[in-house]
Amino acid sequence: MRLGFLENRPRQAEAGTDLSGLPGDGPRRDGQSRAECPILFRERVWNCRTGFPAASGPHPIRKGRADSMAGEKQFVDFLIRAKKATYAAQGDDASTPPFLAGSRQLEYREGDYFYRDIYFGMGFFAGQEVVYIKDKPVWSMCYAGGVEKGLEHRLAKAVYAFLRNALRNVGHEQPYRGPVRFAEGEWIYRNDFSGGLEWFAGVETIALSGKTVYRLRYSGGFIR
Repeated sequence: MRLGFLENRPRQAEAGTDLSGLPGDGPRRDGQSRAECPILFRERVWNCRTGFPAASGPHPIRKGRADSMAGEKQFVDFLIRAKKATYAAQGDDASTPPFLAGSRQLEYREGDYFYRDIYFGMGFFAGQEVVYIKDKPVWSMCYAGGVEKGLEHRLAKAVYAFLRNALRNVGHEQPYRGPVRFAEGEWIYRNDFSGGLEWFAGVETIALSGKTVYRLRYSGGFIR
């Protein structure tokens, strides 16, 4: 499923980009050097990285810039509402019987949009969020992290309570985890990330009285 608002997003690389050092660097399967395919790289990023030929068929219909921006805003608005209504809500209203044994599953739906978060563990946990539109998976984020080893149970519960407070302050500019910085007394949450909705990665940490007590890494983007 193609999302119209992605068609007009700026590409990561432009014509003439130095492709050396990229995953899969070296001769392509068709014998053409990677330096000879900057336009192909610009139009279809993965082709020059993997050497696979471009998909055949007509180019998807490109929507206007206004439609593109409106579609992206609608997606981000839903994603933020879903995050605030699930893990960050500090309740069990979003919990559903899990597909996978030993996991916890949280869900949120609005019309054609559906959000699912499945994760395992508590002290150290790992999981994945997926957004569906009309039952098609279109965006995903994987994450893993937790409290520092040896942290007592009472303090670990306080860490996660503060984490939920931080996640409820997620913003439109970085709708992945929490804000860039959030503080309450001696607690400080930080979120360092790079990229955009299409492809991103980041690290979030929590410090108490200047000492790091929690760390998590995450990455994701639109599914193609």
